[in-house]
Amino acid sequence: MSYNPRTTDKYVKVKKQTEKAPENEIRIRAVPRIGRYISYAATLLLEKKLSHVVIKASGNATKSACQIAEILRHRILGLHQLNLLKTVGVVDEYEPKEEGLDKVTVERKLAVLEIHLSLQADAFKTTDPGYQAPLPKEEVQEEELKSLLEGGRRGGDRAEKGARRGQRRGPPRRGRYSGARGGKSGSRGDRGDREDKGPRSTK
Repeated sequence: MSYNPRTTDKYVKVKKQTEKAPENEIRIRAVPRIGRYISYAATLLLEKKLSHVVIKASGNATKSACQIAEILRHRILGLHQLNLLKTVGVVDEYEPKEEGLDKVTVERKLAVLEIHLSLQADAFKTTDPGYQAPLPKEEVQEEELKSLLEGGRRGGDRAEKGARRGQRRGPPRRGRYSGARGGKSGSRGDRGDREDKGPRSTK
């Protein structure tokens, strides 16, 4: 039986140069530890006194972005939050590995979650659908923020573990792994944000 190579085997994706993000923008990646993101966002708000911070994420990283924002809201008193969901266009380019093939360009849409955080009361419109007011003082544990900033990553990891313990108080999980079929910790969704192996063949 002869081997028939797929169209994806004949192309390689062109790597793009990552643009430098603004100082107040934090781009979240799908990583297991989020302590550094928490301490960095707190530093921008409390030490550098920036007017607002934007946390951006897409695909599987949106869960981490929401968790980071929630921990910050419970550590910083008077923190206003505005959630926005946007769709951006992404252009992927593929170079052929063989002579005689043309360069392929694929355009796709990517959903991006933006979480805006600010200590200024007039930073956001309170009537916006994605607005969240600061938590009451009795629900904010400011004393733990000092250890978060001084301890850096370790302090953020402790806060992260505490949030995870709170999430585990629900009904017992079924089976060995949590989540739906397709992996240990999630469903089969969010495939659009994964790195494409190549253009799809068309007949």
